[in-house]
Amino acid sequence: MAPALVVPHPPAPINPDEAALNGGLRAHFFADTRDGQTLRSAREKEAKEANGSGSGADYTSVRPKLTFQFSLADYQARSARVALARAEAGEDKDTSLPDGFPQEITGPRAWSGQDLGPEGLARFTIQLSEADVAELEAALAHFKGLPGDNQPEHVSVELFPLPALGPRLVEISRELALGAGITVLKGLEPRRYSAWENVVLFAGVTAYLGDRRGCQDRYGNMLTHLVDMGFKYGCASKLNPTFTPNALPYHNDVCDILCLYVQDTAHNGGESILSPAAAVYNEMAATRPDVIHTLAAKTWVYDKDKEPTTWPTRSLLFPEPTHGPFFCFSRQKVTGSDNYPLSPSVPPMTEAQAEAIDMIHYLGEKHGLTVKLERGDMLLYNNLALLHGRNGFTDVPTVEGEGQKRHVLRLWMRNSELAWKTPPGLERDWFLVYGDSERRAKAHWGIRPEDTDKDRVIGHKLTCS
Repeated sequence: MAPALVVPHPPAPINPDEAALNGGLRAHFFADTRDGQTLRSAREKEAKEANGSGSGADYTSVRPKLTFQFSLADYQARSARVALARAEAGEDKDTSLPDGFPQEITGPRAWSGQDLGPEGLARFTIQLSEADVAELEAALAHFKGLPGDNQPEHVSVELFPLPALGPRLVEISRELALGAGITVLKGLEPRRYSAWENVVLFAGVTAYLGDRRGCQDRYGNMLTHLVDMGFKYGCASKLNPTFTPNALPYHNDVCDILCLYVQDTAHNGGESILSPAAAVYNEMAATRPDVIHTLAAKTWVYDKDKEPTTWPTRSLLFPEPTHGPFFCFSRQKVTGSDNYPLSPSVPPMTEAQAEAIDMIHYLGEKHGLTVKLERGDMLLYNNLALLHGRNGFTDVPTVEGEGQKRHVLRLWMRNSELAWKTPPGLERDWFLVYGDSERRAKAHWGIRPEDTDKDRVIGHKLTCS
């Protein structure tokens, strides 16, 4: 059943204008954004032309102390400073929200980990029966027996028939789009199959969730192996955080449906963390509507692999007329990380922005779940309805087949019939992932972690984690 959400008014563009620099707290925080700098330059030029003197108001750019890993102490200190400044400016009385953003998201996606009780994740878990597993293995045998050189990219509902399980998987796709947004499938044992067979099984199950697979990077990778790539490339200083054993704070990928298939777990840690975006949004809207304005404003600068002539800006929070607003952002692209500090010329964010992006993580932890997956589990969820991250982990090196090393396969899927509306600010990203883009022309599947190219792991600031 679709969320019982009153459809908000069509969203109006949120563009900073001249009023942003006219005084008050917003002027203080807006001044350091790219748009603020542009307006300031215009004012300075006007002032110089008017009186022949130097400049207008003196706005000082100071990059906030903000790290890739969330710091509760830094967040609390910054929130106290922002609260004091807002009170002094008399701006703490404004409870308005941007056009297109409702007071509350209701319906099945508006759950909180705090309300699930002792059963926790069990509410979203489906145990495959022996008959289900047998049907999956029969579909695998059918696909392998087809004439021609069939590979994972050829897997479809027609070539991977699941007469009994298939309709239930289709219902899961509806639950992901219209319900709570998460399902865990349990019951497979990856060690029974080869690496290639596991990829085909994964592609077969997820084919029933959506009709379009996403290309996950500019190199054409359709499948990602989430492992500590130090085993292949050593402790390189430029390993992307995705491919290290470090924790990943809450963020989103660039996809509709995010699918994970656990090949093996870490010796310690590595749990997924998931949090319903609706619960995070609702608490922000109720207690700090100014943060909704900050996150929805198109004033956020994403760092790039190569320094552009001008830094483009975007939002981190987007309106959706049917299902309600959602977040879509990569924290690394905004804060930098230990291995990938921000480019020196990236315009500094404001204190209000630094507080806002940390508030996402803080409320994500408050309303979230820690998901301890087991070998063979498939975690399927709506990337727009849930924020996600992971805990840090420790592997035990494999020696002659013995050891324990976290290894998770990832696919991105889209269901054209059920997909949420893509806002204009994300249309280009979604085209690169799901459209007939240049990267899709290079599409390929690396069957094993060892097949992951160096360019995928080192020297590339991924747009997601």
